[in-house]
Amino acid sequence: KDETYRDVKTGFGGIRDIEFVVQFLQLLHGGRLPAIRIPNTLEALASLEEQGVLKEEEANHFAKAYAFLRRVEHILQLEHGSQTHRLPERGSEFETLALRLGYRAKKSLSASQALRRDIEETTSRTRQLLLLLFTDLFQSDDDEGDVFESMLDESSEPSRVFTVLSTYGIANPSAAWSRLREMAKEQDAFKRFAPRLRSYLLSALPEMLRFAKSTPDPDTTIANFERMTAGLGAKGAFYELIAAKPEVLRLFGVLCAYSTRLIEIIQQRPGLLDEFLELIRFERQHDLESLRAEVEVRSLAAASFVEGAKWTFDLELLRIGLFDVSGRESTHETMLALATLAHAILGHGVKHALSEALTKFPDLAERKAALFEDFCVVALGKFGSGAMAYDSDLDLIFVHGGGPETFAFYDAAALALRKELAAIYEVDLRLRPMGSAGPVVSTLASFADYFQGKAAFWERLAMTRARVVVNAEDPIGQHVSDVIARFVYDAALPDNAAHEVRRMRREMELKEGLDDPKRGVGGLLDFEMCVEYLQLLQGQSDPTLRQADVVAAGDALLRQGLGGQELKEAKEGYLVLRRIINRLQLAGASLSALYSETIAAQRLASLLGFETPESCRDAIDLARNALRKA
Repeated sequence: KDETYRDVKTGFGGIRDIEFVVQFLQLLHGGRLPAIRIPNTLEALASLEEQGVLKEEEANHFAKAYAFLRRVEHILQLEHGSQTHRLPERGSEFETLALRLGYRAKKSLSASQALRRDIEETTSRTRQLLLLLFTDLFQSDDDEGDVFESMLDESSEPSRVFTVLSTYGIANPSAAWSRLREMAKEQDAFKRFAPRLRSYLLSALPEMLRFAKSTPDPDTTIANFERMTAGLGAKGAFYELIAAKPEVLRLFGVLCAYSTRLIEIIQQRPGLLDEFLELIRFERQHDLESLRAEVEVRSLAAASFVEGAKWTFDLELLRIGLFDVSGRESTHETMLALATLAHAILGHGVKHALSEALTKFPDLAERKAALFEDFCVVALGKFGSGAMAYDSDLDLIFVHGGGPETFAFYDAAALALRKELAAIYEVDLRLRPMGSAGPVVSTLASFADYFQGKAAFWERLAMTRARVVVNAEDPIGQHVSDVIARFVYDAALPDNAAHEVRRMRREMELKEGLDDPKRGVGGLLDFEMCVEYLQLLQGQSDPTLRQADVVAAGDALLRQGLGGQELKEAKEGYLVLRRIINRLQLAGASLSALYSETIAAQRLASLLGFETPESCRDAIDLARNALRKA
């Protein structure tokens, strides 16, 4: 029948809603929890909270709402002398009811308005909690319905459970059943919430099994669900989330089906998934400034900079990886997110390294602010170009503007930074002026001198990907950026530039092997070097082409009508190959693994978004042909 706020007993969010919640939960859990078999509603609510069936906030709301609505009901019946539960329609009668309940007019509300507000807020929250607790609970209406519950019990008949599990593509139902029973066990510290955990797991189980069946290896998917949840502080909160939001279940299901690397991170850091759930719920920001602040806060709270930075890295890598494999973010967005994460960690790492080095040079302590502002870091390669993969290293150049008395200080800071970052990234300094033969930290004068007359042509190509990532807005950062821009774009290209680019590209192919996906024939470097050459060719007259981001630079070239259809198709091929390489890194696999006829190859193909390994290999061939054609 029609539900309204007017009936405080049988209406929307009324007394019957609360009684239904209590009675249903008693029926559901009373067999295992005799303590909740209490006829009094308020006493039963307290027991349900004490036994972990309801959260404290839920039990408190139901108890307060029940007492409030009962009081309204009693006043109504005293007023009218009958068994009525309906609120009066006439305004004067409603005002009288409010006054009898103790409400008084205030500045912005009359007594009746305040009562109406409280009734609507109370009943709305009651109905909201009822739906949260029972939506889709025990949703299966076929013969398997009761089998799902038996899957979580040690004493169930194995043959029946095995039969149902087999229908979901499970090859080893005994092992899968064991995994599911483990998932139903709460940590000792949260034992009181075990009934709630069981309810939500039971609600999510049919969808979880259906998802597992859709993956290439359902056994592995279920095993990874158990591995992922094993260390959770409160499993029930996770099951509650995936029971209420099937899209979140599928998001984590993709991780369980395909990403060995991310599962291992969760296993190594059990608390990480708890925090990630909060991140998902509240959609925290992941821009550079937010990540910088997060690294700083964690480093202050942790035993060391490395510990705090590594936690941030693992948490953000989990988010990036999940959003990548689920298709929530594009390949370009994924690469940029990885570069932003590296940028944030490096930025705080520089501050930490400079501070630590300063303790060894007390004579310079009074100049701390100036020393920090007179140091900058240049990013190159994949980091500089915003095209990072999950396994990318950091190509860096360190530059300072201090006098001779600061040389040892800056060297010590740079070497300490490199050592500390080694727990997260490999730092490559070989692209600095004079390469491995040059100083670890270049002076501003020597940096400018080198790029004004000593650098080779190949370095012009490499420096198209350069950008200052630490102290970019300070005078030294702006000076270094100017030096780079003049070096890359001021001078005309030599007559043999195109020939030289092809020669260098050929040397890389022969050195790394023709099949190498990065440097081989039709590898990623085909697109990158094509873009770099066109930037050198046209960037002098068109500043809009001077972009370190290689994909954005490719788009800028295309907007100017440069590169034609070949460059457009090469960019598309580049992103296809990038996505494949990145996701293979998440799976802990190499490209060669796709060229076999195994279940592993099928899993990898599915991870990459293809139905079969053959279709994946065809896409790789098309991408590499487009790259080579450009």
